[in-house]
Order: sequence, then structure tokens, then C-alpha cells
Amino acid sequence: MRLTISILPFLGQSVLAAKWSIDGSCDLVGIADPGNGLDPFLMATDELKMSMNEAITMAENAFNVMKDHAGDRHVSDMLKLALGEGAEYQSKFDAVKETFERVMAFEKEYAAGRPLDKIWQDTMTNDDVMVFCSNDHIKKDSSSSSQTKYYLDTSMKNTRYVSVEMDPSTKRMQCHTVDYDIGNIKQGTMAFTTRSDFFNKDVIAQTQQPGFKGGITSYALPVDGLRNLGLSMLHELTHTKQGGQLLDVRDLPSGVLSCYGWKCIQELKDPQNADNVAMLGLALHLWTMGYYVDKDGNVNSK
Repeated sequence: MRLTISILPFLGQSVLAAKWSIDGSCDLVGIADPGNGLDPFLMATDELKMSMNEAITMAENAFNVMKDHAGDRHVSDMLKLALGEGAEYQSKFDAVKETFERVMAFEKEYAAGRPLDKIWQDTMTNDDVMVFCSNDHIKKDSSSSSQTKYYLDTSMKNTRYVSVEMDPSTKRMQCHTVDYDIGNIKQGTMAFTTRSDFFNKDVIAQTQQPGFKGGITSYALPVDGLRNLGLSMLHELTHTKQGGQLLDVRDLPSGVLSCYGWKCIQELKDPQNADNVAMLGLALHLWTMGYYVDKDGNVNSK
């Protein structure tokens, strides 16, 4: 995977089902992945449409598993790994279940209109989400006479921000990258593998191979090899207003610069940490496919 792609979920400006839209900049981004036997050139817009649907479906599956199968041995074990036990367990359980319910309320289908189109701008709400693959919608404000530099977000009706908030180089650090190898998990970054393939049992089987497990280092575990764009979108949707505005927790274990993945969420056990919810969503989704995830991140058949 060679190209780097920037994908930022933004909020729009209520009560209908939350919508999502993908900017035209994503039509111009191709994801090259000839090494995994996939199409030689995948368009970001197509991947995003599939992955947003996958993220919402994953949340729906996780919610239903928590509602109907919380007493299952494997489900209970995975919940306790991600949330802990004791007096606070039930409140954490309820909080995560509510987050999944909020995310599954997003429409699964792509909304009419691109983020900068009039039809979208006239109907968007604070619950809606826009996805961009460039910073072209961020413009410098040349009308300001003060020494402070400002940027305008044209997707948010020219909302004004001071330069430090919207500087492209700063925003870039908050984006996702496709420069991530499923067989060489060394990064703690917000990365995703392409393409959306949680429903592909061949990829799940790949994480079960001794050679795959032997190549993993640092904080990554085998289940982290299933982090794809669908899981990244589930993570991002929990940050939105509709998704509950979860955080990327900053109070991390010593020596850990960022917390993404099955091992780190077991240390945090925090229902307000976006990746605790996302990784648990993955684990519960895998349960519906006939698998469960153990403490060491192994994806086992039930």
C-alpha cells in the first residue's frame, strides 16, 4: 500500500436519522493494493461507502449481541476484558451498549449530495457527518485585518477558526493512512488496512497462522490485524455528536504514546475511550461469525 489518504469526519450544523456524505475529493484518491490479490486500484469513495455501511452494521451486531447474548460465556469474557469487572461493570456495559445504539442509528446508505452541494448544506444537522480526502475545503481568510491568521471551513458555512486549529499540517496528523501492513503490525497509529473485509473468513484465518502471530511486535495482537477501514470508521463515528462524542483517552499506561488495539483497551477498560468501543464492536461482531477473541488477542473458533 503506497498512497496516503486523509479521512476526516466533520460534524455538520433534529432528529431525523443521522446522515453521512463523502466529499468529491475522495473520487480522486486511489488506493493501490496489488500485493493482496485485490483489485489493482480501488477508489476511496467506493471503499468509504462500503466501510461506513460496515461500521454501522458492526455496531448493530454488537448492540444485539449485548442485548440478547450477554450471558454467553465467550461474550461475557470479551466484555469483561474490555470493560473490567466489579461494581462499575454494569454502568460501563450500559454506556457501551448505548454507544452502539447511537452509531447504528446512522443511515446505512450514502446520503444525496456531497458536503459542499447546496442540497446537503441546506439540510445538514449537527448529527450528520462529512468525510473528506483533502483539505481543499479549508481556506485562508483573507478578509481579516488583524495580525491573527484565520481559516474558513467552507463545509461549515464558512465557520472561522484561528490558524492553529485548522492549519493543514496540524489536521494531517489527525488523519488516517493506508500505509499499514496486515502482516507487519508495528504502528500505534490510527491506521487501517484496505479493503473492507471483516466478512471474509480467509482474512480471519490469516491472523490465526503461527507465521502471522510470530511477526507481531510491541503492543499489537493478532486480532489487531483485522483493523480495516470499517473498524476505523466505527472508531470515528463514536467521536461524532450522534455517536456520543467519545474520546481518544490521553491518560495512557507508561510508555504508551497512543492507545489503539486489543491489548491497550484491556489496560484502560474505559467505555469513553473510542477504541475500547470499536475493538469490542469488532470482537462482538466476530462472535456472530462463529469466533471469539481471547485475552491474548487470538481469534478462535467457538
